[in-house]
Amino acid sequence: MKFTRTSDSKYIWEVPKTFNVHPLALAHVKGRYCITGKDGKTYLEFWDGLLVIYKGYQFDGCTMSPDCKRALRGCCVHDALYQILRSFPEVFTYANADDVMLEMHREDRFWLRKVYHWVLQKYNTHIKKRQ
Repeated sequence: MKFTRTSDSKYIWEVPKTFNVHPLALAHVKGRYCITGKDGKTYLEFWDGLLVIYKGYQFDGCTMSPDCKRALRGCCVHDALYQILRSFPEVFTYANADDVMLEMHREDRFWLRKVYHWVLQKYNTHIKKRQ
């Protein structure tokens, strides 16, 4: 998928068309969860292990990594899952979301996926210790 750049200073990328992801790491999760924007539109839906990211969803790209084509889809899904977790912390864990990103990066043949995943785990561990 090709993402489009935004003129917004906070969010760099925008989803040009709606897409679905059914990550194996979250297949066990049941229930329905939605994230709606200030404009009233639904941008994210997650139910029974299926994540739907709607056209217009914006995200900030890859944290601690260049925004290369093979990494963007995984980073978009990762940002979406983290956003769901901030609103519904009981649904799954941050580690589950990290594993989904690794799964997406594997599918998209992002060659730095293992290093990126390892750095993200260390970063999350550091942040949790500070809280």
